[in-house]
Amino acid sequence: MVEVNIHDIWRGNLDEEFAKIRALVKDYPYVAMDTEFPGVVATPMGQFRSKEDFNYQQVSCNVNMLKLIQVGFALVNDKGELPPGGDVWQFNFTFNLDSDMYSVESVEMLRAAGIDFAKLKTDGIGMEEFGDLLTTSGLITDERITWITFSSGYDFGYLTRAILNVELPKDESSFFSFHRILFPKCFDVKLLIRLPICQSAKLKGGLQEVADQLDVKRYGARHQAGSDALLTAKTFFKIKQQFFDGDSWNHVSKIVCGHLTGLGESRTVGGFPSSSQNLSSIIKEADVKVRAWYPEMPHPSQSNKGRKRRAKFTDEIQEDLKPQKAIKLLNQEVDLDLPGDGQFYCIECARYFADGDTMGKHKKSKPHKQQLRRLKEVPYSITEARAAGGMGVAPAIKNLTPGEVTAMNKAAKSDVKMAEEDSTK
Repeated sequence: MVEVNIHDIWRGNLDEEFAKIRALVKDYPYVAMDTEFPGVVATPMGQFRSKEDFNYQQVSCNVNMLKLIQVGFALVNDKGELPPGGDVWQFNFTFNLDSDMYSVESVEMLRAAGIDFAKLKTDGIGMEEFGDLLTTSGLITDERITWITFSSGYDFGYLTRAILNVELPKDESSFFSFHRILFPKCFDVKLLIRLPICQSAKLKGGLQEVADQLDVKRYGARHQAGSDALLTAKTFFKIKQQFFDGDSWNHVSKIVCGHLTGLGESRTVGGFPSSSQNLSSIIKEADVKVRAWYPEMPHPSQSNKGRKRRAKFTDEIQEDLKPQKAIKLLNQEVDLDLPGDGQFYCIECARYFADGDTMGKHKKSKPHKQQLRRLKEVPYSITEARAAGGMGVAPAIKNLTPGEVTAMNKAAKSDVKMAEEDSTK
């Protein structure tokens, strides 16, 4: 049985534990890292060059406003094994719920995970003190050290701020200038699972979901930094073992190393351009390398986003739905004044739709507008639909001339007027 000892570090034992880390780092050069912080409280406003630019601005403004709560380090060797005794370090930082900013939902989640906010207030570590010891720990500015993370924009943001003891820069390129120096070799597991070879196993979701799909066991409580750091390390080595051999990993690692999910200018390995590169192109480039060793690997299927689909009738929709969704569709309220067996029905085009949003998009579509021009009509009103009596008039409209349609509408309106006069007598 694997021995694991996740122990909490407070202000009183900080120096002692960093001394242990300095002694182990040479033989255990893989550092899995996770942070716990008080959520996201700010969203940047304005215009942004790209989604990645927006993501960085959100990271930087929140990191600069908020405080760390926990940092977890799991040091392992090249086989993914912990040091003797199974030590995993969980650093607890000064945090005061009475004066520090936080997201209520995030703090409640961390409290439920077992984080002791009362002790954080009295015995927590100062970020500046932690940053000073991390700087001399042997973990940073060394290409022999490999950092392992999962979707780590915020994680590296908080560590960078702690080390430099200044706010993060406003532009992403300046941030990565520091990042390349402090963490010259790092891998983001979230990016690895997006490689097509991993997608063939349908890996998706957050850290816990990916670990579950790979049958990786968690030690400790979820949403605590030490446990999450260890799970990140084990998941990384399971992916490496299951999907790559030595040669394929050597080539792919050079491509994905240093990139952080959601951020643009994150290339850190020497010899590669540092300009922004789209993650899709990175994944595609890595895929080409992997296929050199795995030619039998299936190609990803064509994206559904670019395909045009015809509208489906209700019975066709029900056949494609899972049973619980079909039941939900069957149980929805139906407007009996409309022809057909569903309330999401386009009279002009004689088509059914699964929901109102889909029908709303159809009403704005080019085919629908072309049909209106052919009919030289505005859409039917509820009154006109009632006048049609649910007799299936709409499908027959396609075969009528504009003059016949106009005559039919006049007759329908006349019938409605007569019915209204009769009701008032």
